[in-house]
Amino acid sequence: MKRAAIKAFNYFNYAALNSRKFTKKLCPTNIQQHSLRRSHQAIQREENLLIPEGLTEGHKARQQWLSVDQWRIKSSTEHLRHLKYRLRHPEWKDLPRIIALKRQQGTQDVPSSLETWFKLDPEGFLIAETTSGDIACVVAVLRHHENFYFAGLLYVPEKYRGLGIGRKTCFTAFERIDSKSSSGLNAVPGRMECYRDGLLSPIVENKWKCVVNETSDRVNPFVLNSRLPEGVTVLPYHRLQQPHVIKYDHSLHGIQRKSFLELSLKEPHSRTFVAFKDGA
Repeated sequence: MKRAAIKAFNYFNYAALNSRKFTKKLCPTNIQQHSLRRSHQAIQREENLLIPEGLTEGHKARQQWLSVDQWRIKSSTEHLRHLKYRLRHPEWKDLPRIIALKRQQGTQDVPSSLETWFKLDPEGFLIAETTSGDIACVVAVLRHHENFYFAGLLYVPEKYRGLGIGRKTCFTAFERIDSKSSSGLNAVPGRMECYRDGLLSPIVENKWKCVVNETSDRVNPFVLNSRLPEGVTVLPYHRLQQPHVIKYDHSLHGIQRKSFLELSLKEPHSRTFVAFKDGA
């Protein structure tokens, strides 16, 4: 039986936000502003967790081979006790491997979208690479605006889990967010505690919903309702419409993302359509 899922969601669905500035536009609740630094301290007090030694200075962590957390070793991971890895920014040639890893997770990240973000913010990507060349973790903390970042892409292959590699990689990646900036992330449903307790401040927006339409039949766009609301016109995207698209995007997100949109709207193997209401 074939199954297809079509997901329609707001860009900030399943996001953990820590900024009053953006919450005012996107969320009815009034969330107080928290800095990433304060969040880490709160986690340490509540769970008596220590930020891994050497990771308060991310540039040093990237210049040395790191060891796995010995106290995390179990019988099933004893063979990895002496595993060494380093943290580094990926290169363009690493992108196919990153995409392949994400598919192991069951997500289908669009290669062209990943390439767009890599062009815009290559330093926002961080991987943990073992001495054998395996990627043991990948995460991205991407700059959408001067004072706003968005995190995602987090994945640790199953054989490298439970060794502290993901935690060290994430803490290092998040160091680029200073106390004056805001951040959010896309989280995997059912694993919110990992993001809440391990990375950001414990602020979770759970009122937004993701609409999922499922069918056991072959997906056929011709069965969809083609009737448009009165006054609405859908046209293929043209570069002359770009100012309107940028303005609309700004009204939704509250930040200017012109550089991203200019690349995103021209991604290969994709088609963009624009809906206008009453000609505007």
